[in-house]
Amino acid sequence: MKKLRLILVLGAAVLAGLSTATAQQQVLRVGYAPFGTPVTFLAGATPASYATLDPNGAMAQGANIDLMKAVAKDAGLQIQFVAVAVGDYATMGGGNQIPLANGKTVDITLGSGGPSAANAGLLDFARPIYNNGDCLMVLKSDTKQYNSWEDLKGEVVGVQKGAAPADGAPKSGLFKEVKVYDVAPDLEKAVSAGQVKAGLCTSAVAGAYRFNPATGTPEDLALGIQIVKSYKMRFPIEAAWAVRKGNAELLAKLNASVIKLKADGTIKTIYAKYGIDAVLIN
Repeated sequence: MKKLRLILVLGAAVLAGLSTATAQQQVLRVGYAPFGTPVTFLAGATPASYATLDPNGAMAQGANIDLMKAVAKDAGLQIQFVAVAVGDYATMGGGNQIPLANGKTVDITLGSGGPSAANAGLLDFARPIYNNGDCLMVLKSDTKQYNSWEDLKGEVVGVQKGAAPADGAPKSGLFKEVKVYDVAPDLEKAVSAGQVKAGLCTSAVAGAYRFNPATGTPEDLALGIQIVKSYKMRFPIEAAWAVRKGNAELLAKLNASVIKLKADGTIKTIYAKYGIDAVLIN
């Protein structure tokens, strides 16, 4: 099964033409998605306000924000967070497609928008931190340990239109019926009402956050559903930070700190705060 690589926060690329010595002296700009709850977000941001809401990057929040702060402290890096949304991205001419954050480049990306043929040649990826692939959603009262789709053989399941499970589930031949829902809330309501045995959902991170009693809203928790922790993703998506191609020194620092903070439990503690430690890659 092919794993997709994602840039850990919505694509932004790097300052070109800086020497390693110069890069070490500057404040590194870290691009993040302002609407990426719970991994990155800017509280109170709207599509109209986010670009100017937090110019100094002091209000950025999320698991990846907390982890980047811990990595920067461990590695001795100076950083500044920059909110970058999809609409900010521009394409430079001459075949060199470089995403821009509000017209400015960044040094590290914490986002999504997997490497295309264009940006794969411009970016190097750090060690993957977590998987944000598909998930399995059932009623909280369902205590069965589901590991794969095979454990639901012969059942009626639901999928979201256009998502990977929507294509794969009917072709698998495992299920009695596959019901298709236009949007995620409709799929969630179907699981809650018992109209399907399980929902083959699309974001393990979002699901783990929303349906965790410690982090979910009253409205979400009232649905009485859970994300199955024992489920092994059928369509895993590895999430990893990215830097400018060839910036080996910065990449090595990021990787060394991630290894250290994973070993001492810091990463697990950070992600557990947001209820998403189950998606971490061991």
